[in-house]
Amino acid sequence: MSAAFADPLTLSELFDIRLPNRIDEQPLKIYGKIPPSLHGTYYKVGPALRAGFPNAYRHLFDGDGFVQLFRFGSGSVSHAGRFVATSKYQSETKLQRYSLATFATVFENATPIKTPDDINAANTNIIVHGDRTMALWEGASAWQLDPQTLSSMGPVDWKKSLTHAPFSAHPRPDRDGSLWNFGHVPWAGKLILYPIGHDGLSKRPVKCPRDWYGA
Repeated sequence: MSAAFADPLTLSELFDIRLPNRIDEQPLKIYGKIPPSLHGTYYKVGPALRAGFPNAYRHLFDGDGFVQLFRFGSGSVSHAGRFVATSKYQSETKLQRYSLATFATVFENATPIKTPDDINAANTNIIVHGDRTMALWEGASAWQLDPQTLSSMGPVDWKKSLTHAPFSAHPRPDRDGSLWNFGHVPWAGKLILYPIGHDGLSKRPVKCPRDWYGA
């Protein structure tokens, strides 16, 4: 299964692939040579379709986030992959089909949405900051992952009043190691500003309208 990510594919071909819930870590075959001094882990995330589901999405951006890990060391590299177990992922796992509205797909008799995290695909970006490894989407919480196993640890609560609030997929690292981000709340016409310190904690109060949710 890992070989599917080694060959160049068109977007349409890539979205025809159905992935299992996880791919256990395994060594990859190397063509050429990896410098023996190269050590570390490279993460990537993107939308994917799930094996066993009878229906599909209409747009590439709609797939659930599938995180891949490439671990380098001593001239070798291993690979593992796993879907991000967001609230959306868990809800649809119980139904064994896609049922929630997404970026470009709305299903007939779709499951009602109560919070932004109900449709959080966590499929756009992945960052490591402070002691957190996080899968990101534009419209809901950052989703924390175990950096070794890729298992999901749940949404990041920067502040209790911001539970389920949007946290953009494209934060900006600062030179001092801090992280800046925003959350766009289109249904309320609001913008949330996140200043996160180098230790992964809010270094100053998050600028958030009190009525961001449902205003």
